[in-house]
Amino acid sequence: MVETGWLQSDVQQYGATCKAKLGGPGEQEALIRAPIEALLTAASKAVGVSAVFHDEVRDAVRQVRPDFAVTILGAVCGHIEVKA
Repeated sequence: MVETGWLQSDVQQYGATCKAKLGGPGEQEALIRAPIEALLTAASKAVGVSAVFHDEVRDAVRQVRPDFAVTILGAVCGHIEVKA
């Protein structure tokens, strides 16, 4: 069963965290990676999926290194590329 009400509070937290991090020094893309991972983790839990987000996993077939590989039950099921 999908938990209700998670989206608004988690998106608000995501926005507040991004705003705070982007107000300081550092590369914008790198600054928002942790808030994105936190939001995606909350979303996966809300829908009952145990997703794990792995940093910078090389995809040898496509010869790329996206910001995150997503695994569910130990299998890579997708990739996420973050842009500032």
